[in-house]
Amino acid sequence: MQSLLESGEFSDVTLIVGHPEKKQKELKVHRFLLSAFSPVFAAMFSHTETKEAFEKRVVIEDVSVETMERLLAYIYIGKLMFDIKDKEKPLLEFMAAVDKVSHFVYYLTKLQ
Repeated sequence: MQSLLESGEFSDVTLIVGHPEKKQKELKVHRFLLSAFSPVFAAMFSHTETKEAFEKRVVIEDVSVETMERLLAYIYIGKLMFDIKDKEKPLLEFMAAVDKVSHFVYYLTKLQ
């Protein structure tokens, strides 16, 4: 799985991540993995009339490249990639990105 993430081999969609005025990067990914992890991605890719499904490109400007790379590492290989020296900001950004694609906070509120 890690080699698929690193190589982008057999990828079928491209994520354009980061704000256009800052650092932006194209990441080659696999729809089936994103869809398995995220109901947001699953809905996006299951409807052929969405721009993202048609173009096979998803633009995510409000998530940094570093945060998305951490999220993809978690999706593909189940590994959280944080340095012990990191402060809380990278973890908070990661949690916000997870919430963005999975509505995790929404599900937590439904459990109460």
